Amino acid sequence: MSNELGIWIKHVRDSKGLTLTDVSKISGISIAQLSRIETGKRNVPKPDTLKKISSALDISFNELMIIAGHIDVNDDDVLIKIDDHDSNLYLNEKIKQVARLLVDENGNFLSFLHKELYTIFSSIEINDETRAFYELYKKGLVEYENDPDTLIELTQDTFNLVCNFAILKDVILEKLNFEQKESILNELTKISKRHNLSKSSNSIEDAAKKISLNDTKDLEKFLNQPEIKFNGKLITNELKQRILGYAEALIDQEKKDLKNDF
Repeated sequence: MSNELGIWIKHVRDSKGLTLTDVSKISGISIAQLSRIETGKRNVPKPDTLKKISSALDISFNELMIIAGHIDVNDDDVLIKIDDHDSNLYLNEKIKQVARLLVDENGNFLSFLHKELYTIFSSIEINDETRAFYELYKKGLVEYENDPDTLIELTQDTFNLVCNFAILKDVILEKLNFEQKESILNELTKISKRHNLSKSSNSIEDAAKKISLNDTKDLEKFLNQPEIKFNGKLITNELKQRILGYAEALIDQEKKDLKNDF
């Protein structure tokens, strides 16, 4: 296979006085991957990778697409296909942007969103293991209809394995057409708005910081959030009530001690 693409990228990089490290920092693509692209030791890069390279080197994305063979200049619909590629890449980035609001620092979707995410992703064919898990999860929704905390506790580890940000980015988006991506973006945006998850406050931890713990009312407000963890484990509703009970008892005791002091 000809390495015209890799030779051209290296030529442009050298002419601009950029090292592989420079391009890696700008594009977010690893040095090793860039090196393999330039030397032709890997398959033709995907359009989203070429988009990052074109931005880093300040060259035409469409030109790279043509050299890579993603677009045939002799095709009568070449301009339409270029526009389609641009639209798809834009949509991919928008989906990833919204999805980042719904995940924790490890790239796992917040567990109180799992039920809603299941309705979105369960119809997408990925592999047999994922399909089997979604079937079990569907049964769990019925069995634990009145006990969602237990369902989360039982399924969150496996859910995080079969559906997370990396899988959305690297697997799911590769399987969807433009219309399906538009639908996914619409549904993820609805979830984000429904739970008031925004760039400024996209985690339970951020929300918790806004709540003062001066009295049991504030503590109750904190514990009523949809997902609270301690040492990595979800705090169940039963445990939340016990925590409130202990807090009230401690406050009562503190009031009695203060009276005795006077």
